[in-house]
Amino acid sequence: MSGCAPVSFVIGHRNSGGTNSENGLIISAEMFAGTGSRIHLREVASAVIHELIHYQQQAKREHLMTAAKTEGAADVIAERITGNQADVDAKS
Repeated sequence: MSGCAPVSFVIGHRNSGGTNSENGLIISAEMFAGTGSRIHLREVASAVIHELIHYQQQAKREHLMTAAKTEGAADVIAERITGNQADVDAKS
């Protein structure tokens, strides 16, 4: 698996900001548009970087602690690169 991944923007069910697969990144475009959006358009870069980190991680997410570490690492790295804090709405 290389560090680069194709990015696809799709329309979904408004239940995920994005995910990754062995084929690349899948970003849910509907999460960034419209009134009452959970994620603002200015956060697209953060979401792509967050999912790219997951794409590069090798950890199996079988345990809660592993899942917490992989999510936290992706959040911290995306925030360091973009300056946007992850999940601001979820924390307030």
